[in-house]
Amino acid sequence: MKLDKTNFDQIVNRYLAGKATKREIDFLHAYYNAFEQASDFTNQLSGSERKTLEDKINSSITKDLGTIEPVIKTNFTFFKYAAALLVAAMLSVSYFIFTHTHKDQSDRRGLANNNSLNAGQIVLKLANGKEVKLENDGLSKTITESGTTFYSEKPGELNYITSLLQPLDTAAYNEVKIPYGKQFKITLADGTRVWLNAASSLKFPVAFQSKEREVYVSGEAYFQVRKDVSRPFIVHTKQSRITVTGTEFNVASYPDRSEVKTTLIEGCINITFANQTLKLVPGEESISNLDNQPIIKAEANIENTIAWRSGYFVFDQPLKEVMNILSRWYGTKIILDRELENSTVAGKFSNKRSIEQILTYIGQLKGFTIDVNGKIIELKKLN
Repeated sequence: MKLDKTNFDQIVNRYLAGKATKREIDFLHAYYNAFEQASDFTNQLSGSERKTLEDKINSSITKDLGTIEPVIKTNFTFFKYAAALLVAAMLSVSYFIFTHTHKDQSDRRGLANNNSLNAGQIVLKLANGKEVKLENDGLSKTITESGTTFYSEKPGELNYITSLLQPLDTAAYNEVKIPYGKQFKITLADGTRVWLNAASSLKFPVAFQSKEREVYVSGEAYFQVRKDVSRPFIVHTKQSRITVTGTEFNVASYPDRSEVKTTLIEGCINITFANQTLKLVPGEESISNLDNQPIIKAEANIENTIAWRSGYFVFDQPLKEVMNILSRWYGTKIILDRELENSTVAGKFSNKRSIEQILTYIGQLKGFTIDVNGKIIELKKLN
């Protein structure tokens, strides 16, 4: 049997007439609970991926509900109904989703809430070695360091303001560190604004010198550089140097990845790597890596690249890379079956969702089980 819109409506009508079975009532309740969870995912599937998921959903619904009424062949325009039933349908076929046979419920609860990421705090390290935990300590009043700069905090961001009445200490560097599962915005003394993604850090001077403005980034950051042609703005990553005077760009330079990706949104930038220099124009990105390969220039998908600033993951890459991104946000270790590493997945997910929800959807498409043990997740290919 396949479930289509006709069958679904029949179940709804029986429910409204007070004639639905307990199984059908549970089914509808789960549907309404699941609909919101599926909505930002189903629009991102390719035709083949939707067909794969459709087949699995129909198979599962058949097992769960049994024969209800004579049916009409399913048209995939009904997918918005069927996809929303995924959670309910999969309850009776757990081998499609999780294998928690040796795990207690405390492990699952801990993982589901892991996107709050818990112990990690956003830390500001001052030039004198003092550390300020921004979320706990707060900055309810101005802090002055070396008699040159004071800062004030707003929710989720930090502003640096240089006093023109005091001498500038350009040798004083601060560093802000962002843990797993959090993001932060900082406005530097020159007015440049920087958004930092999870598991990232930015080292910067409390006041910029007259000739150059230099900062150091690890992880991912989005820059809106205040234009000043007399003082180039220089971003140092683990292997490249990005020079601008005023522009907007995104740079990803995580320690666990060999490559550095720089995407230009506005203006122009020069990328220096080893003995190479490359100029980008808006809509282009550069990729450099530590394997002594030349810098690669390519057309960028800007919307996907900067989706993290709006609270979304947008995937269109191999599963291995997707799991690296999820690991950094949720603070978990994900062990991926090698047979799955190069399988490509595409989709858009809110970072407010639990990692279980995201992996459930991907697992349905790519055919793997999910084994959770605290903050370690193992993904195994279905035979």
